Amino acid sequence: MNILVTGAKGFIGRNLIATLHNIADGKDRSFEMDSDLTVFEYDVDTDPVLLDGYCKNADFVFNLAGVNRPQTNEEFMQGNFGFASTLLDITSFDSSPEVVISCYNIHIPISQTEDINMLNRTYAEYATEKAVSFLAIDSPTGYTKAAAEWVRAEFAALGYPAEITVKGGVLIDLGGETSPEGGLLLAAHADTLGGMVAEIKGNGRLRLTNLGGMKADNGETENVRVHTRSGRVIEGTLQLCNASVHVNGEYSSSPRNFNTTEVVLDEDVNSAADTRALGIEVGDIVAFEPRTRVTASGYIKSRFLDDKASAAVLLALAKMIADENITLKRSIWISFTVYEEVGHGACHGIPDGIVEMMSVDMGCVGETMTCTEKQVSICAKDSGGPYSYEVVGKLIEAAKAEEADYAVDIYPYYGSDVEATLSAGYDIRHGLIGAGVYASHGYERSHIDGVYNTLKVLVGYLGLA
Repeated sequence: MNILVTGAKGFIGRNLIATLHNIADGKDRSFEMDSDLTVFEYDVDTDPVLLDGYCKNADFVFNLAGVNRPQTNEEFMQGNFGFASTLLDITSFDSSPEVVISCYNIHIPISQTEDINMLNRTYAEYATEKAVSFLAIDSPTGYTKAAAEWVRAEFAALGYPAEITVKGGVLIDLGGETSPEGGLLLAAHADTLGGMVAEIKGNGRLRLTNLGGMKADNGETENVRVHTRSGRVIEGTLQLCNASVHVNGEYSSSPRNFNTTEVVLDEDVNSAADTRALGIEVGDIVAFEPRTRVTASGYIKSRFLDDKASAAVLLALAKMIADENITLKRSIWISFTVYEEVGHGACHGIPDGIVEMMSVDMGCVGETMTCTEKQVSICAKDSGGPYSYEVVGKLIEAAKAEEADYAVDIYPYYGSDVEATLSAGYDIRHGLIGAGVYASHGYERSHIDGVYNTLKVLVGYLGLA
């Protein structure tokens, strides 16, 4: 079967093509389809001469091309209606292929598009894509330079002034009018859990100390990367000491902590001298493999969704504001902190005029919680006490107004960036929201619906709808 995919470089197009190639290669057998597939890829930069041949040889056409969020009727007619009409004209012959037209080609009068565009689900897809990219950057607390630069560059590419602070965080000015409401600061963190080399053992293996709340029993058997001061990266695995079940009769009953586990390096080392010869020393950063995966059903699985998923949500929010050329009704800033996991991330660098601060972090999912991974969680209270009654109320109103799927919960063992800000003496109101995340500080799971609902609440809270 020959399949033509237009809009091949878009989010849906890329994932569809990847799935088709996996079917053709025999890697994906979940579809009842013949694996004898040829995929024709067509996008805006493809030679138009090829379109006629692709159409005439195709058995099936997925038309995913079109201008996303057209600003004028003319733009819609040319990029969406016009291309779809051309495609249908070419395919209107005997034994023509079946054609599936995407929803982007449905005509909505421009006067009706503004509210729809505010909540366009493609921003949740964009956030998910960016989260995957961000998760690929190692950034345990204390080793966040590359992550901060990635954040700065992403916001700068959208046209926002973004600067790296002395402490290593990123501060972004989204703009906005002077308002009696005062300024709002949205905060996420770029640092993650991780480890640090505490000892190079006599057998050449490494004893770690945790960075943040990293637990050995959650990290056992995970691949790690040791970042040396020279820039060399050396791989290994965190294992229980004497990890072979067929040798260790106390394997199951052995406690798991950073004194009973060790990093087994993927190098030929048998002594501390061997390991030091690789450039590894006490104090080197150890990053755990995130193992990021986005499933076909929309689940997002990875270490460190806390807080890189919410960081990507704020990037998507900024993109939406830029795309729609929105004039903000109040001054809004975004802060990416780099020491949240050890408690002092947002104790500094609050811009003048800020009276309200929102931590956009992970929402808790588990026993006694009502939130799921598909919802946005609004936190009423955590270990540090209650959040601003006024802010929580406004968040609930925003969720209802935007028809977001939400839950209000109390987190029994949790602290956020905004509490560090309050502890530093700032006079602000505070709130906390985030997409639901299960198995926090382990191999975490969320869902694109949770990302979408978090965006909805932010859109409503900021008065963008």
